[in-house]
Amino acid sequence: MLHIEFFQSRLGDPVSIAHGAHDVRACVAEVQALERKEGDLRQPFSVLLEAEAVPALSQGIYTVGFDQGELHDLYLVPAGPRDGLVLYKLVFN
Repeated sequence: MLHIEFFQSRLGDPVSIAHGAHDVRACVAEVQALERKEGDLRQPFSVLLEAEAVPALSQGIYTVGFDQGELHDLYLVPAGPRDGLVLYKLVFN
């Protein structure tokens, strides 16, 4: 189970998003704690990845590669453009 600290320690770090024959280059741009409710097993949080604009990915599960070869299958939601890049949002409840 991924926790907020995992992403906070990687803020600004490059990641790769597997997409067919080509990986999409991105970086961990923002990490934000969300409201914690009674019964939550962990701190809910969201992450924004900034990625190159081409190819734009549709909403879905992608394998995201982190430093030292660590891979996680994560659900990415396109969150719009910013400064010529595309933002993808991940939410962990």
